[in-house]
Amino acid sequence: MNRGQRDQQEKKQEDTVAQFIQERFENDIPARSLTDGVTDYVFRCIQGPFAGNFIYLNLTEEGELIGSDPQADYTLLIENAGLSAQHTKINYTMDDNQYGYFIKDLNSEKGTWIKTKPGHLIQIEDEQIFRIEDQVFQFRLIEDENFDVVVEWLARIELKKVIIKLKSYNIKTLKDIKQLQPNIIDEIIDDEDEKIRFKQAFDTIDQDFPVDGKQKTLLIYSITQDEVLAKVKWSGAAITRSSEMGEISGIDKYGVDCNQKFEMIIQFYFNRYYFHVTPKAPGQIYLKLYGNYKLSPDDIVNIGNLDFQVQRFNTGLWSDKGTRMTMEDRSVISQSIPISRYFSVSYFAVFDGHGGDQCAQFLYETLGEKLKEEFMNSEEYLDDTEFFYQYIYEKLVYIINDIDQQFWQYRMNDQDNNSDSGSAGVIILIFGTKLISVNVGDCRAVLSRQGKPVALTVDHKPNEEKERQRIMKAGGTVDGNRVNKKLAVSRAFGDFSFKKETTGNMDIVTVNPDIRVWDIDFMVDEFIVLGCDGLFDMFNNQQVVEYVRERLIENQITEQDPQKVARQICLDAVEISKQQKRGSDNCSVIIILLTRGIINTDKIFLQ
Repeated sequence: MNRGQRDQQEKKQEDTVAQFIQERFENDIPARSLTDGVTDYVFRCIQGPFAGNFIYLNLTEEGELIGSDPQADYTLLIENAGLSAQHTKINYTMDDNQYGYFIKDLNSEKGTWIKTKPGHLIQIEDEQIFRIEDQVFQFRLIEDENFDVVVEWLARIELKKVIIKLKSYNIKTLKDIKQLQPNIIDEIIDDEDEKIRFKQAFDTIDQDFPVDGKQKTLLIYSITQDEVLAKVKWSGAAITRSSEMGEISGIDKYGVDCNQKFEMIIQFYFNRYYFHVTPKAPGQIYLKLYGNYKLSPDDIVNIGNLDFQVQRFNTGLWSDKGTRMTMEDRSVISQSIPISRYFSVSYFAVFDGHGGDQCAQFLYETLGEKLKEEFMNSEEYLDDTEFFYQYIYEKLVYIINDIDQQFWQYRMNDQDNNSDSGSAGVIILIFGTKLISVNVGDCRAVLSRQGKPVALTVDHKPNEEKERQRIMKAGGTVDGNRVNKKLAVSRAFGDFSFKKETTGNMDIVTVNPDIRVWDIDFMVDEFIVLGCDGLFDMFNNQQVVEYVRERLIENQITEQDPQKVARQICLDAVEISKQQKRGSDNCSVIIILLTRGIINTDKIFLQ
């Protein structure tokens, strides 16, 4: 049975399809009304001798006590992994002031460490200890009598070159700068852009910089080497791998000998020092834990020789290139996008590249950051909208089209790349309990509701009547279920030889997405499966749901591992394709569990 026959059979069996989000505009809701529902965080070991093992964190008062003493009463006993007898504890707290999972170190010998997240701004505290791979450092804030506030302020706004002119007016303090008359500023600075930058910093000088008192220099002290690595003032600095120092310009830089590439940027804002690690080079940077720390999805916790990831949803991901020469698929799991103070947001995606991996790789690297950027830096924040569905629809349509244009510009700037790469893509965003699916092409997402499939997406294929009419109206043809006898999908990222950038007319292949919505009910909704056509060419929606469900319920409720099942179904799809076609496409799958586990009702009935 080919895919077309399977899909026809599926249409007879399956009536449930997620609703287009536009259908909810008439009865829209404010974003602040969304909630997370009840989800139990997962604590999954991702590095060390117990990698792959996981537990669901308890919501009980006792919480999770983690240590290595076999005689003690632990909820998680871990031996031979460098843990202290009593190492750390995780409790769920819920009161009027705060709620969530909190972790605390129990005076362990090696400590409990939290890995820094790329792009997250972290306030630097005095005597705070951090680690870069196996080297330990400490931040130290010291009063500095030789601190020249005028020089540092000018350096901070990248106008250090006017220091001589400024000091000729007997300017010695920030208070003196505040007394400057506009005509003097015009005399000191000639360049109009620099003048604007000076005046902007001038207007916010009270909130950004301490006008009174002794100023503090930030020392970065190497505990491992017993020496000062860096002295940092208001102009900031970059700490990076020694061999990469030449790649950074315009800022003081200091090198650390280590294996992985990393980039730590230190800056001064609002009278405090902060740092962040860049997404392009996050490295292995951990902060030592003191007191209680609120866990959030995607946090990585180091205890002993083990790294654990905190997951909002228990997930599995597997990819296989099949018999193809190259792997053109890309997959993304981001358990937390910090864009709301009311509810959690998670992002999952599978991108199925064709004509090379350039487009899928570009989406993999940029789309997640684009989502954060648009939701955080818009004129109206997500939390403030009174029309959640319309807001989400308009934002996502803009983001998808804009990222496609960014890829076009990227291709134009890359003189060495003449390929017309493209990609299908399926994206799942979970806003609290609202599931939003975004589909371009023939990747799919399906949800299991008590074993019954819910189609979260519908394929964009050229033989579908609506798609065929649009293609022909734009000047294209549909022949042998392909656009212009070439492309097997009617919508895609990239593929600019089919778009107005190349044709000069209408888009024969469009990037406009279908966006659908589903209300998650954690009592009956079990899991979500995302996959490329390498999976869904071999299994229809019902078969995928049955396959995943059957293999999950082979294990007890809290031991059902989506990672193992993702691997199984991906490898089986590749093997079936080899038998049927004497070859196989790339195959990628993500499985997202919405519950601690599925109850095997047949087993209960037999018992």
